[in-house]
Amino acid sequence: MVIDPQLEYSTYVGGSSADYGYGIAIDGSGNAYVTGWTWSSDFPTTPGCYDSSFNGSYDVFVSKLVLSNKPVISTGPTGETKGITGTSYSYTVEASDYDGDQIYYWFDWGDGTNSGWKGPYSSGATASASHIWTNSGDYTIKVKAKDIAGLETDWRSLSVRMNYPPAKPSKPAGDTLLRVGSYYSYSTSTTDPDGDNVYYWFDWGDGNHSGWYGTYSSGQIVSASHYWNTSGTYNIKIKAKDTRSYESDWSDNLSIRVKYAPNTPSIISGPSSGNVNTEYTYIAVATDSDGDNLYYWFDWG
Repeated sequence: MVIDPQLEYSTYVGGSSADYGYGIAIDGSGNAYVTGWTWSSDFPTTPGCYDSSFNGSYDVFVSKLVLSNKPVISTGPTGETKGITGTSYSYTVEASDYDGDQIYYWFDWGDGTNSGWKGPYSSGATASASHIWTNSGDYTIKVKAKDIAGLETDWRSLSVRMNYPPAKPSKPAGDTLLRVGSYYSYSTSTTDPDGDNVYYWFDWGDGNHSGWYGTYSSGQIVSASHYWNTSGTYNIKIKAKDTRSYESDWSDNLSIRVKYAPNTPSIISGPSSGNVNTEYTYIAVATDSDGDNLYYWFDWG
């Protein structure tokens, strides 16, 4: 006949000063939860805990005493949460093992593939793994750790989105010889592999731009207008982004020349009246702000 309960397991938690436990509970996995007060500035804490600092002359504690000494993931997985399909991305994780055992890691990429067990790594060392997603979509990366004794952690996860950016927009189409101060329109188009609507950004080459312009359907021809205040040579270029904020490369440049128009010619000599079938000579003059040579067109009425 057994009068006293049998001892299932035992451990010790506390620091170098006075510590008092006021409550204990056991979960379904046999892990113990203890709460109380501590006067110990060196009361033990674990990586990633809610608060590892000692606040004041005494502090409250809540400790989880794990039945098995499996590793504990302190950080990760960490890495890019938004990426481009077909591009490699690297993710890191870190775990500690209270027995000092070496640790293996398993990355599940959420697309039906995984890294298999990678390692072993020293306890507390950062591990990394890389992956390429071949299809656009939302994925959940999961990682777990195990020590050399085979004790595994729970999964830790990170949500990521992979997407195709829009294709490079077509080279801007429009006039290439322009007059200062006059509006001119330029057009372009692109497609988005995911069928997303698209914004456009026109860079006019003079320090001005259109800002994000849209949205427009994939493949739709889009135009924007601009005028230049100063003569010179400029390069117009365009890029696109989809509704998920993935940006294309810049289009090829369209080089344009912006010129001042000559001033209105003045007729400085020639008769105001004459006889039929008699030839008369008229002289006109105009100036050009850019210093260009000029052509003249006489309309005889």
